[in-house]
Amino acid sequence: MRKMRQILFLIGPLCITVAFVIACGAPEERLQSGGGEVRATATTQGSPTAEVADGGALATDSAPIAGSEAIHPTLAAKPGKPTFTEDDVRAWVADNPPAAWDSTTPPPVVERVEFLPAREVAAKVNHPVYAPDDAILCLATLSGTWAPELPPGVKPSGSPIPNTVIYLIFDGTTGNLLGMTSGVDSSK
Repeated sequence: MRKMRQILFLIGPLCITVAFVIACGAPEERLQSGGGEVRATATTQGSPTAEVADGGALATDSAPIAGSEAIHPTLAAKPGKPTFTEDDVRAWVADNPPAAWDSTTPPPVVERVEFLPAREVAAKVNHPVYAPDDAILCLATLSGTWAPELPPGVKPSGSPIPNTVIYLIFDGTTGNLLGMTSGVDSSK
């Protein structure tokens, strides 16, 4: 009886290990664990290209398209130039006000629309923008009354910080919304 327990004690873990390997479906060397580079990429439905006036295509970037669809380009793609206008940005914001807007107050006002290299946008918003330094981005500065999203039952206290703005950051080539952040507009 004692020998039977010892055999079961040794065979039990072995059976579990074999079952685990079979369940995984591949030996360790085929899994390439730790052997490759980990990359987080967005799924796209094609290469990021834009039409050029002569009917050809201009590669806008070798990386996957980032952000969420927002402004549809209205201008022909040219290296270092945006594919949409300030009016396109203002129209998009009018139709898509930020969720942080207090809807019981007048709509947000687009104070400025600037087309800048990513490094300048990052400096203006005091936050990384996760784009190549020379990538053309669109920075829209919005003023308005903002209502932070708070958990149920939590009420804001104190008065809002004066000159608080929301920055919307768009890819200057695709028109995609890359992000939103807030800050204090020091130009006021």
